[in-house]
Amino acid sequence: MLVTPTQLHCVRCGHQWTPRHTTTPKQCPHCHSSKWDTAMLAKAEPLPMQKLVWQDTTSRLVSKEQVVGYFAMWAVRQSPYFIPDSLTTGIKEFHDNLDFGNDHYQKCTCAALEQTVRTAIHDSKTVMSWNTSKNGDTTQHIFVSRHDQPDPDRDIVDMHALARNIAHGIWLELCYEDGWFLSKPA
Repeated sequence: MLVTPTQLHCVRCGHQWTPRHTTTPKQCPHCHSSKWDTAMLAKAEPLPMQKLVWQDTTSRLVSKEQVVGYFAMWAVRQSPYFIPDSLTTGIKEFHDNLDFGNDHYQKCTCAALEQTVRTAIHDSKTVMSWNTSKNGDTTQHIFVSRHDQPDPDRDIVDMHALARNIAHGIWLELCYEDGWFLSKPA
């Protein structure tokens, strides 16, 4: 195939050049793209429901049992052991420290829920004990999973991550129940 223009232009990088041969070049000599003559597709705009769920500032109704259930789940998931020490005691302390007033429901934002959970965790002596290594070594923390070989006694449960995982997990569930993730046809 013959090329008629004397100057070629790469639509990918903007480079202009004069070809040496009469055939169509296989790639741009500057960026080496084989699609030098094909326009790039525009990026699709994100749908409103694709924003981060925990940035949602809507107040939603959360039950105390829901928070305690997520606490138990994430405590087990984040522990370097199959079950953290004194899990039952930790759950009871967390439940008692969770400030929902006289009601078992609270209307709050995700950020307020995370702060409420963080306060309840901090006020629980048993739960805070999970944040210290069992062997007393405080000089160096390493990542340990329950499937790795290193000694899990050196690992801890990160309390900030625990609070965030609880709040975000509940928020994802509530947003899903509200139909937040259903895409609406254009």
